[in-house]
Amino acid sequence: MKHPARTLALFFMLVAPRTAQPQAADATAGRPLAPQPSATRPGRDPNQPIDEEYTRKIREYTTESFFLSPLVDYLPASSTVPTPKAVLGDIAGARNNLPYSKEVYA
Repeated sequence: MKHPARTLALFFMLVAPRTAQPQAADATAGRPLAPQPSATRPGRDPNQPIDEEYTRKIREYTTESFFLSPLVDYLPASSTVPTPKAVLGDIAGARNNLPYSKEVYA
């Protein structure tokens, strides 16, 4: 390759316009608009019942609060699905309790 910089520039001239996404422009300033954050945040539906006992155990057994998020800091209550405590004898991740995969898949 005699001119790698020229080849690279040619590549970007040919490829970049095809992959670039059109941006909306601010009508008053002519500059691109910033992406808008999602209207909904991830987390639990406030109307969804939770298993209070299991949720307390999650917080007790989690060593640092930064490991928790609104997606994993609770267990939804269900009348049809058994909790991990009911199947494994304690919550998933409990101290001194490493279940076998066969037990987890049950």
